Amino acid sequence: MGTRISDKNCIFFDYQTFGNRLVARSYRCYEDGHPRLEAKIVEIVAEPAPDPALFVPLDGANESVNCLGSVKPGMLVDRVTPKRPLAESIRNASVVISAVIGTDGKVHDPKITSPPNPDFDQSALEAVQQWRYKPFTCDGVPVEIETEVEVDFRRN
Repeated sequence: MGTRISDKNCIFFDYQTFGNRLVARSYRCYEDGHPRLEAKIVEIVAEPAPDPALFVPLDGANESVNCLGSVKPGMLVDRVTPKRPLAESIRNASVVISAVIGTDGKVHDPKITSPPNPDFDQSALEAVQQWRYKPFTCDGVPVEIETEVEVDFRRN
């Protein structure tokens, strides 16, 4: 005998601004196309303000961007080709680098995340630091994003 999996989904709507957040005030949930739950929040009331110390970000934490509009991806607009080192014995190599694409389109804080490859790492880092991007945007405003790029060294 087979297992039946039901189709469950919920729709959230009638959003209201509450402080600096948007909160759905109406909910409708369906199971297999049949209504199962309908709820409406009549009033949203703030409790006494909690201690602000409870919301201090941890050291090294980045604020998450909650974009309610359309997010447009960044685009590499200036790619500098890395200089191939004189490692004649190595035909092909790849270097993976994690970095932040800033709101200025520049690559910030690049770090090698692939296993060390002394013949190619420095050349890849130097090239990636010169790359320029059209930044990602959230509601038309440039945003900083973390990314990972792979720099390939190929010899025919």
